[in-house]
Amino acid sequence: MKRKIAFSLFLCLALSTLTGCLKEQPKTPDVQTVAYEEPEPAWYRQPPQADERFFYAVGEGDTVEAAAQAAVAGFKARFVSETAMKLLAKVNQKEGVVRHLPKSALAEVEKLLRDAEVPYEVQKSEKLGQKRAVALVAVDRQAYARPLKKETMRRLVAVEERWHRAGGANALERYKLAEDSYRKMQTLLPWYLAANAIAPFSDKVAKRVEQGTPYFAYTAKRLKKRLKFCVEPVQVPALKLFAKAVEEGLESQRLVTKRPGEATKEVLCITVTGKLVHDRQGDRHIVDADIALKLHERYKAPVVVQRYRVRGVSDQSGTAALEMAAEALRKEVEKKFLLSV
Repeated sequence: MKRKIAFSLFLCLALSTLTGCLKEQPKTPDVQTVAYEEPEPAWYRQPPQADERFFYAVGEGDTVEAAAQAAVAGFKARFVSETAMKLLAKVNQKEGVVRHLPKSALAEVEKLLRDAEVPYEVQKSEKLGQKRAVALVAVDRQAYARPLKKETMRRLVAVEERWHRAGGANALERYKLAEDSYRKMQTLLPWYLAANAIAPFSDKVAKRVEQGTPYFAYTAKRLKKRLKFCVEPVQVPALKLFAKAVEEGLESQRLVTKRPGEATKEVLCITVTGKLVHDRQGDRHIVDADIALKLHERYKAPVVVQRYRVRGVSDQSGTAALEMAAEALRKEVEKKFLLSV
């Protein structure tokens, strides 16, 4: 009996010990892979400032090439935005040659900078981990600006050469050329400003653009004031009204001060010719006039021929309709004469 009790106690003790051991057995921890990453290099945290030769930019990506491309894309976006903001401020302040640039042309400067290819070289790079790399790129300013500078110079030389060849032209031809040269200088400005923001032109070239643009604007305005015309007498009675209308239209703009006999090389003659058609519809008289103004130096071939088509309508008489057509011509000459020469 004692043996059975002792064996039972021993069995209970053994089971208790075994159960305790199973409860206290520690669990095996989960194994996690921790990716090691190098610290960012100093040149990435504080990239160098732009100098006379290069712009600098940093970027990151999965690979060194991706990091370099990110650096270039980020640089271009910032550069285009900053340049546009600076130019807009100058336009608003009417500062320098930029005052001749319409605000709408700022979009063209931005487009030129965005479309220009950015030549770069990777100066430094580093792998910071399995899927992270950083790169420092240098953008060659002269190489970046070269295509824009080339187009600027092509346009500039064309304007200058054309102007220098016009030394013997009459007043009207010089005025037209000055106006056209000014417009061409305005279309040149976006190229000049885009290139100059990247790598400034030499002082000599900058002077040609920044002084040439206002020079043509001033010259066109000065020559316009000096333009004078004389209307030659006409022999056809019906056209006398139209010749007088032309003269009155020019006088309103202070463009007629000479008579035909007083004409000089600086004063162009205007010969008025035309075709008149009189039609009648019931009580209405209709006159359609096709008038040609031939501008020329005295005894020389026409320099410019302007055409005006006008109509006069009257319920009173054909003469009244003719006078209405002549009045319509006067108004057209006031509005369009200098725009068409």
